Amino acid sequence: MPTTTDSPRTSQLFSRPSVDEPPSDPRQVVKDVLRTELEPEAKDVVSFISPMDMHLHFRTGPMMHLVAPFTAEQFSGAVVMPNVMDENGHPVLVTPGAILEYSEKIQEVTGPRFAPYMTAFFHPNGYAYDELLSLRDDAGVLGIKYYPRGLTTNSDHGLSNPFSDEVIKTLKSMADLNMILMVHPESDGFVMNREEEFVMRVLSRWHREIPDLRIVVEHVTTMSAYRFVINAGPTVSATITVHHLAMTLDDLIGGSMQPHNFCKPVAKTPEDRQWLQRAAFDGNPKFCLGTDSAPHPRSKKECCGCAAGCFTAPIALQFLTQLFDQNNIPFENLERFVSLNAKDIYGIEPIPRRISLIRQPYEVPATITSSFDEVTVVPWLAGKTLDWTLRR
Repeated sequence: MPTTTDSPRTSQLFSRPSVDEPPSDPRQVVKDVLRTELEPEAKDVVSFISPMDMHLHFRTGPMMHLVAPFTAEQFSGAVVMPNVMDENGHPVLVTPGAILEYSEKIQEVTGPRFAPYMTAFFHPNGYAYDELLSLRDDAGVLGIKYYPRGLTTNSDHGLSNPFSDEVIKTLKSMADLNMILMVHPESDGFVMNREEEFVMRVLSRWHREIPDLRIVVEHVTTMSAYRFVINAGPTVSATITVHHLAMTLDDLIGGSMQPHNFCKPVAKTPEDRQWLQRAAFDGNPKFCLGTDSAPHPRSKKECCGCAAGCFTAPIALQFLTQLFDQNNIPFENLERFVSLNAKDIYGIEPIPRRISLIRQPYEVPATITSSFDEVTVVPWLAGKTLDWTLRR
């Protein structure tokens, strides 16, 4: 694979590790009729048709009003995570009515040129077939999100037994209804081993016992997860975040602690990152973009016991375009990663939109503050300069 040539503005986050070349992808990339184009009159402009973000967090209230427009500016649609809690800490997005209400609030902020694809929180008691049917048909729910209990933000009411009767019954009903299971793949073991343990102990068994169940392994971070997805049947796919394509554990704790690089699952090793880059750079049809953009107030990030999450929404396409460009990867493959693969994996038809970027320096804001309240967030790569800017 090509090596990175860093510009003077490029930070350590943009460099690729020097490790052995992974073996050839066993799956042949389908040769689509690609719609990415370099405009002939401006070779430093690139356009994508209907890019999609298949995993992010919009939060609620003032935070939603602050962060959602950044996603709506860059993407035709996004899969919205359901870990929204009520005042008592219980999951809200478990019924069609609550999900429709949340979707309407998102649309009020993002406008009609953006589609939120809704998900439901996997209730600890599971879902009956009729409940799943109502979520799908009455609320347009694309899939159910499985959170292991207590392992990430707002997951205290997640699942503790992945093989309980309630879980297995729900999964079989989901397979019958062609609904997608979206999974936060972590065990409660040692932090660097959590993903691999969950993949080997849980996902492998689910896939073996319910092969028709459509599974999306979210925000994969390891070589083990990559190999599982590649070798599993056609019903298994995965999302990859922006920040996991860039970071390793060194970027979090290699020097002084960097709270705005702290996310769950944590970034892993240079070798793991190399495999994620391979999946994205090849445009492999089993992988697509899911930024896992997860904003928190600055006060909850720059503190003891800081919250997990990288707020990548303001710079997702700018960063990815730079990353692919620096590594001499065709932009056709970037369109597969940010658009075409998602359409095939999720069976959706996004709102038609052309999103263009121009090769022009973009300085990432140090902070972003709401104009009508006191909410302040710090974007990932705050203060860095990127090579590409959204064309507005």
